[in-house]
Amino acid sequence: MHVLNDEDIAAVTTYIRAAWGNQADAVSAADVLQHRKGLLR
Repeated sequence: MHVLNDEDIAAVTTYIRAAWGNQADAVSAADVLQHRKGLLR
């Protein structure tokens, strides 16, 4: 089974958030880790 690490998830999420003319901020691996730990909702 293949699992994405936090850096991979951050890269994919950043790409999706910035694609198609969107102006969203980048997502960091630290942001992903905080979500995994349930610190961000």
